[in-house]
Amino acid sequence: MKGLYAYHGFRDYDRALAELNLATQLLPNEARLYMVIGSVDRRTARWKEADANFKRAVELDPRNFVVLMEAGSTFQGMRRYAEARRLYEQALSILPNDPFVSYLLGFNSFAQTADTTEWRKPLQLIAQQGPEAARGVAFPLLVCSWMQRDKSEAEKALALIPAEGIANSFDEAFVPREFCVGRTAWLFGNKELAQTALTAARAIFERMTREQPDYAQGWSYLGLTDAMLGRCAEAIQEGKRACGILPFTKDSWIGSIWITNLAAIYTRCGDKEAALEQLEKSVKLPTGITYGELKKSPDWDALRGDSRFQKLVASLAPKDTSSK
Repeated sequence: MKGLYAYHGFRDYDRALAELNLATQLLPNEARLYMVIGSVDRRTARWKEADANFKRAVELDPRNFVVLMEAGSTFQGMRRYAEARRLYEQALSILPNDPFVSYLLGFNSFAQTADTTEWRKPLQLIAQQGPEAARGVAFPLLVCSWMQRDKSEAEKALALIPAEGIANSFDEAFVPREFCVGRTAWLFGNKELAQTALTAARAIFERMTREQPDYAQGWSYLGLTDAMLGRCAEAIQEGKRACGILPFTKDSWIGSIWITNLAAIYTRCGDKEAALEQLEKSVKLPTGITYGELKKSPDWDALRGDSRFQKLVASLAPKDTSSK
């Protein structure tokens, strides 16, 4: 399909929408078409259109698992957690043992309430289904353990991550095992292991950016790695480069992630003012940082005594969880 080719092959969203809308004239009741159009809409900050197209897709085919999952992830990304939960639960009624939707449902709860227990439960249940299922949730299990400051659980999660690394579905990045090991060691104070693993991770990300200079994910992770290694001047420039390559204005679905990562780089480098400026941007964006991430991530520990940071946390907190 020409629309998919323009969308996935070239990020030519205007051309993709033109082709996809033409296709709806021939197939007006094809739910998957509206799902893909909605996916393009969310890349281009057409939030009202994304809302309408995903709802149309669900209306046309309410038993289509992929449609329900994509619609749910869209509303979750827009911080519309109750709508996302309904769609995920509807998807699970079709495929009760699907690990990815169970994971998304748990993260949806965490994003809204900052309750890491509700996130970990489905991840652990999935991991018990066998090695392949365990690998599928290894990275979120690791991130959840970072949020909980649980070294033992982090080590268990690391054991599930293959030597070649693992995909992070949220930011569409491939994360080397070396980064996972180094980040964990850095967080829990193992300086020697952190230095060794992060140096190895840096070499991988540096090669990525050399071979794919327009790969925003590589630049952003290189910046995060350099910040932990104390290479702050390089880290800040790398984080900025990721934001420049794939800004929110070019991809509103994942562009906010590089802003949040730049805030983390500034925080690790001790520039609280710059970090807060980036976090303020992320909080204002429809697909920016969540309440759970602000409340629990160790990335922001150095900011927690700052009144501006506390206001940002409060601005995302649901009324019934603001005191947690």
